[in-house]
Amino acid sequence: LSPRAGPIAAAGGHRSKMPVDRHVLANERTLMAWLRLAATLGLGSFLVGVLNKASTHAMPGPLALVQALVAILISCVATVRFYQRDVLLKQRHMGDAFGDWLLPSVAGVTILLIVSFNVSGILGRWYEWQFRAHACVALPGLPQVLRAPQPHVYISMHGSNNPADNICHPERGVSGIHKFSVVTGEYIGPSTDQLQALVRMPRAMLLVNDRLLVADGSSSGRGIAVFAPCEPPLPDGIAVSPRAFLGYIRPPQASRGGSAAQAEASAALLVPSINDFQHPYGLALDSSGRSIRLSTQNGGAVISVDLVNGSIAKRHQVAAFVPPSQSTGGGHVRGIAVDGSGCEHVADRDGHRLVSFCPPNAPTPTGITKVHSPIAVYYSAHTNQLFVSSLGVGLSKRLGGDDSAQSPPTPTDPQQVTSDSAQPTAVGTAAIYAFDLPPPLLPGTAAASTPAASTPDPGAPFPPLTLSRVFADEELSHPSGLFVHDGTLFVLDQLARALLAFDVSSGAYLGPRISGLPDRPEDVIMVPKEC
Repeated sequence: LSPRAGPIAAAGGHRSKMPVDRHVLANERTLMAWLRLAATLGLGSFLVGVLNKASTHAMPGPLALVQALVAILISCVATVRFYQRDVLLKQRHMGDAFGDWLLPSVAGVTILLIVSFNVSGILGRWYEWQFRAHACVALPGLPQVLRAPQPHVYISMHGSNNPADNICHPERGVSGIHKFSVVTGEYIGPSTDQLQALVRMPRAMLLVNDRLLVADGSSSGRGIAVFAPCEPPLPDGIAVSPRAFLGYIRPPQASRGGSAAQAEASAALLVPSINDFQHPYGLALDSSGRSIRLSTQNGGAVISVDLVNGSIAKRHQVAAFVPPSQSTGGGHVRGIAVDGSGCEHVADRDGHRLVSFCPPNAPTPTGITKVHSPIAVYYSAHTNQLFVSSLGVGLSKRLGGDDSAQSPPTPTDPQQVTSDSAQPTAVGTAAIYAFDLPPPLLPGTAAASTPAASTPDPGAPFPPLTLSRVFADEELSHPSGLFVHDGTLFVLDQLARALLAFDVSSGAYLGPRISGLPDRPEDVIMVPKEC
């Protein structure tokens, strides 16, 4: 017998009519390959379904259904084709009947679609994370506690020139206004929609008739962002949706550029130019409650905005204009406050002075108080005091972290604490200065009833401010916004990214109330209870 003869030939001497083994095995391997592909697609659809239940960012459900249906189709067609080929092999068929275009086409298109959807999903999720995810309107990484106890505060932070691009990356800058509890320090939620408003660099805030005004210090903003009154709580009775963005208060179009003659005419009419509006910073409400005061950091000006007729006028030029291209550490002017008599007090950081205009219509400053690098200015009507945050040079309560008796005494003279020859020897040289103000000229008082008191001479010098108390601690390094509530002085610190607290009556440091802010804080104000 021939060594190549099969068992049938050996037994009966007849030629085998069965196909050779290698063709049968090849047909079986083809079937197994298609079944493996179908099993892979089926398992993938199952995993997609699991991911869809665990994450809102998973691949869409319809694609998983299509993937499962294609897996079933491939299994059925592959099985049918296996038996068809087996019959052809038994018949010793020769020709192109073994070819198949259906399965490779269906499988190829399906895999191409799956890969395309996966890649587009990855790119979409990356784009959403990098740019405009609405879920990031609330600060990512900070858990929201809607039932956090009152009082609550709004906090503005340093911001970013690309608020939409960086909304999911608060470490790149936070441009929205957010709400916190000063009792527990817990994060409550966003008060403005960073995607809707696109305020870039929020600075001072002001509540007027329940509308929230925010000074936008960006070069593209150059104005005051206005937000609607807060809406009633959501159906859960706790959460309050962000305030709606209403628009910007900006300088008149007529003052935006033009010829030198037009600029001179604008200056004569006290119409603010575009330079006067460079980097809006401080906000305050005048004593009548019908107009606001805006201090501009690079513009060096004080601008009034009438809330009744909408007129905008330039009131004072506190410092020289600083072009943004030449400003490495910002311009000169910072915060502004209006006291009970209507007098305006402006922080001139680079001039190391607090500039007072009293009465407010005085053409030139009527009072200068030396304060080293003043930033924020806050008027407390309850104590009739002016609180000014200073970057230094002041003397910390705890030199080198020690409360020993050898520590130099706390200075009480403004000239002493702001002397240019003084060298900082403390761990923290920043401080908050509380100045006593003259009694306000209120309607009905004896002082206000006389013509001389009710209409002060614009050229008369303003009495020098009397330093009442210094608030300092080694944890206070870069104070910014501040306010007084219920006998407690609250101060934002940009380097610590925290809200610190001091006792107003004793000056004692009470510790941080809010910490771990994702961006450098700028300003803080109280939130109305209904918001």
